Amino acid sequence: MPADRDRYIDFLRALSLVVVVAWHWGFTILEVSETAVAPNNPIGSTRGLWVVTWVFQVMPVFFFVGGYTHRLAFDRYQRGD
Repeated sequence: MPADRDRYIDFLRALSLVVVVAWHWGFTILEVSETAVAPNNPIGSTRGLWVVTWVFQVMPVFFFVGGYTHRLAFDRYQRGD
């Protein structure tokens, strides 16, 4: 790993990916009926659970970190590194 690499940014990127996968895994409930198996989201049927989703918004972090790292790469490209 290069010495000038920002480990905090790497941590945020990895953490946001892990949280996205965990949220999708944890918030998918399969409902089985006589004719089908269908996914359902408990946020609509569990009172107040939507508030939790506002606290754990990680997609903005993911896109911020991606933009930051791409800007660094673009700057290195322009310098000819």
